[in-house]
Amino acid sequence: MKCTVCDNEMKAFAEWVYDCPSCGLSRSTLRPGAGRGVEGLEVLRRQNFATLIGKMSSHFDLNGKKCLEVGSAEGWFLEALQSEGARVVALEPSDMADDLAAKGYETIKGFFPDALPQTESYDLIAFNDVFEHLDAPIEAIKSCEQRTEDHGIVVINLPSNEGVFYRVSKILHRLGMQKPFERLWQVGLPSPHIYYFSPSTLKRLVEENTDLQCIDTFVLPSIARAGLKERIEASFTGLVGQIVYWILLLAIPVVRLLPSDICVLVFKKGKVPDINERV
Repeated sequence: MKCTVCDNEMKAFAEWVYDCPSCGLSRSTLRPGAGRGVEGLEVLRRQNFATLIGKMSSHFDLNGKKCLEVGSAEGWFLEALQSEGARVVALEPSDMADDLAAKGYETIKGFFPDALPQTESYDLIAFNDVFEHLDAPIEAIKSCEQRTEDHGIVVINLPSNEGVFYRVSKILHRLGMQKPFERLWQVGLPSPHIYYFSPSTLKRLVEENTDLQCIDTFVLPSIARAGLKERIEASFTGLVGQIVYWILLLAIPVVRLLPSDICVLVFKKGKVPDINERV
C-alpha cells in the first residue's frame, strides 16, 4: 500500500492497518460509511467546541459568516457557531440529518462534497471528528479549497496517532490485547476510521495538494470525567468495563499532561502575511 501523504510504501502493523515508516501516517483497510458515534461524549465535545471557537475567533470574525460543518451529528458545533452570530449549514449523511432539520438548521443530507450545491461556497468549512473517516482525503481537501471563499478558513479537528492513548493501544495490541486498538479505529461501527494523522502529516497533506496555509495548530483534551462511564460501556461491558472506567478516571490528571489524542489544524485560503508584514 502506498502512503497517501508521501507516496512511500507502507508497512503492515496488523492485518487491516498500515503505517508509513517515512512520514508516520496510519491507514486502515476498513470500509467507510455513515453512522452515529459512541455515547458519553456530549460534555467533552461541547467544552472542546467552546475552546475551538475561541481559538478560531482570534483569526476570524464569525459574525455573519457562512459556515459549513461536514458531519454535524447532533449539532453541538452548529449551536456554538450560531451563538457567535454565524450562519450555519449542516452536511450530514446519516439519518441524523432529519433531526438537524427538525431543529431548524439549514441541512443537506449526503456526503462531502458530492451532496453540496455546485455553486455554493463558504467562509468556513469545519470537520469535527470526520476527516479521519474519509476514504479520499486529497480529493476532500481540494474540494474544500474550491468551496472556501478567499480569506476563508478550513478547520480540521481529528484524533492524532501521536496521542498517549493511541500509542499505548499499539503496545497493548502487540501484547495480544487488541480491543483498545480496535476501539480507537472504531472497528465494527458503521463509520470506522480510515486514517490516523498527526499534525505534521495532516499539514503536509493539505499544503502539498492545495494553496491552503496552516495558520494555527493546537490540541484538545480527549477525556473528561463527565460521560466517561457511558463512553466506556459503549465498548467494554461487565467487570472489564468497570476496571477500564476506574483506571481512566484516576488517570485523567496524568493523561492531561501527556501528548493529546486530539489535534486541531486551522488553514487559511489566500496569502498569509509573513512575520514582517504582521508587525
